[in-house]
Amino acid sequence: MLQVTSTDLGLYEHKDAPVKFDFNNDDVDRMEKYELEFYDDQFLHEDDPSSMEDANMAKIMEQLTFPHSEKEPELSADELLRLDALADQLELQRLERLQVLQSPDVVPPTAKVLSTRFVRTWREKHNSKGEAIWLRRSRFVAREFA
Repeated sequence: MLQVTSTDLGLYEHKDAPVKFDFNNDDVDRMEKYELEFYDDQFLHEDDPSSMEDANMAKIMEQLTFPHSEKEPELSADELLRLDALADQLELQRLERLQVLQSPDVVPPTAKVLSTRFVRTWREKHNSKGEAIWLRRSRFVAREFA
């Protein structure tokens, strides 16, 4: 199967092309520093939801944020499942905007098949007012992909 499915049952294909690496030590250090310091708050700091590509994304983000406390929010299994589906949807929309995912209809039959999964976590973030919050986040990751 040359595609993956998400919780919304939509089908997506991952663009996989051969990569030639040519990194020196400084490049690797910069990339590692970027990954360690990566702070994905692009949606949390939008003051005007109408300026977002999709106003629905602002509504989803609102549902995924919780007031900060010492411990991660404790939710029922059903509520956590609902939030994870929303976080997955937001992640797929983000990857489509970045043109990382494409329709399986345009993928050649010889394309490499990658196994994928969603990684879901609670993240401590700050809202646009600088207040600490909890964010339920999902990342769509592929194995065997550099």
